[in-house]
Amino acid sequence: MIIIEEYYTNQIMRINQYVVYTSPVKIVNDFTEACKIADDYFNETGYIVAVEETNPVVYPEYEIA
Repeated sequence: MIIIEEYYTNQIMRINQYVVYTSPVKIVNDFTEACKIADDYFNETGYIVAVEETNPVVYPEYEIA
């Protein structure tokens, strides 16, 4: 129960990242940058790639990178 309480009281510790399914896969911290990478990849290859937002849970005992 403490972990859940810490999770909700420390929302500022959350880090949203965006995965761009290019080849190789890229992970960035900004949605605009992720869309630009996807657009550039499409213009270079003609392939449409997905951009996915991830919301990892950061537990208090782990250090934020």
